[in-house]
Amino acid sequence: MGEIQQKVEVQDTPPQVDTTNASMGGVVGENAVRELPLNGRDWLQLVTLQAGVVGGIGQQSSASFSNSRAARGNGQSLAISGSRPTGNVFMVDGLVVNDYANGSPGSGLNVNLGVEAIREFRVITNEYTAQYGRSTGGVVTAVYKSGTNLFHGSVFEFLRNSALDARNFFDGVKPAFRRNQFGGSAGGPVIKNKTFLFGDYEELREVKGLAHNSDTLSPNARSGILCANSACTQTKSVQITSVIQPYLAVFPVQTVQ
Repeated sequence: MGEIQQKVEVQDTPPQVDTTNASMGGVVGENAVRELPLNGRDWLQLVTLQAGVVGGIGQQSSASFSNSRAARGNGQSLAISGSRPTGNVFMVDGLVVNDYANGSPGSGLNVNLGVEAIREFRVITNEYTAQYGRSTGGVVTAVYKSGTNLFHGSVFEFLRNSALDARNFFDGVKPAFRRNQFGGSAGGPVIKNKTFLFGDYEELREVKGLAHNSDTLSPNARSGILCANSACTQTKSVQITSVIQPYLAVFPVQTVQ
């Protein structure tokens, strides 16, 4: 009876140190772009996965009354390695896609669509080479997908609806909110092994109500009943002059819902 032997050999090659390029950063691959949840399907949200990247710096909603986005752009506001959000450069297939304010690209709804067409992108945070010399901050460079020798495609739709949301504690009535995001992509060969075609279409439709609070006079104030101390544990009555009384109608009547 022969002797049974088992031998396991594990070989590993240590990573080579690049002595010619000192740039720092990381790559977000196709699986992460496709699988990670994104509110609004904005692929630039994934940039914050890299160390040294902070999103939402000085950024206001497009619905804000004191909106300063006209000077900052509509895309994700990203501070990379402490730089200003307008100091970054965004490239897709080698072309610079910074918006008019030199910020990240984005639509009027503050999202950068097209995640279905992104194969991968790289974030370079520090010490990049001279080919990215127009930037004083970080570099985000993306690559679009391409067709293959096989026809392939996909369709999708995402729905958000206020009927599925809980009411905010401060909202008397739940504001309306409906978001439909849909589209599809397709690719295939024009000439096999030589020329390929790929296309992507995405559309976002959104109806969003905003709740706002307005200060008005309380019923006691309209009647001349005022607080006598800071805790309002005591009240006092004053007479409202006839000159002021017509102006009380300017203030809306308080409603409790």
